Amino acid sequence: MHIVIERHRNKVEQNVGLLKGEATKQLKLKCMHPLIAFQKEDGSIPSPWARGCWRRYLETDQQIEDAMNYVMENPKREGKPEQKWSFVKGFPGLDFGVVSHS
Repeated sequence: MHIVIERHRNKVEQNVGLLKGEATKQLKLKCMHPLIAFQKEDGSIPSPWARGCWRRYLETDQQIEDAMNYVMENPKREGKPEQKWSFVKGFPGLDFGVVSHS
């Protein structure tokens, strides 16, 4: 999963965990979980996600635009079709005087 999200009241790790959890629920609901063949006797299924997350704080308009382009182009690089999602929004640019993450 590749995603660029704006600053949020939650920690990045919490948002990533929530996204992975909801995506896993949908995979199970639609019988599309890629590791269903490895379901254990207790009903648990191994996670299809990497542990944790790799995060990078983006400070400039250019860094944000570059990251968004990378994410949008990723399916094509992997030979997959372009993805369009209703929740994806354009980037209007940083507000002048935004305090960077410390």
